[in-house]
Amino acid sequence: MILLFVYSGVSKLVDFASFQRSMHNQPFVEWLADFAIWAVPSTEIIAAIFLMNYKTRLLGISIFFITMVIFTIYIAAIVMHFFPRVPCSCGELIRSLSWSQHLVFNLFFVLISGYLLIKRNELRTAP
Repeated sequence: MILLFVYSGVSKLVDFASFQRSMHNQPFVEWLADFAIWAVPSTEIIAAIFLMNYKTRLLGISIFFITMVIFTIYIAAIVMHFFPRVPCSCGELIRSLSWSQHLVFNLFFVLISGYLLIKRNELRTAP
């Protein structure tokens, strides 16, 4: 989870102009794209940082889970053809996947993080 969000967040910032164009080309209203341009990479990096510390790990998993659920719902809408056009703003590794493969990839991480949230009591006591 840490590697996924560090990679994803940093890759968006490294090629920020491309990410910004891609977000403005999404089927969102303009203000949502403007918000997402800063919120998405920031959230990914903050969640990764929280995941690295056992005192903030539960919060990191929660942020990761919520973010991945949102991304997964968006990808499911793409797979079900809810949008007329959908440019991908994913990193190189994810961009090579089909939308259906991307959906499975995301569901895998939703299930892992959801399982960890269910087991949260054990996370709180782990050193």
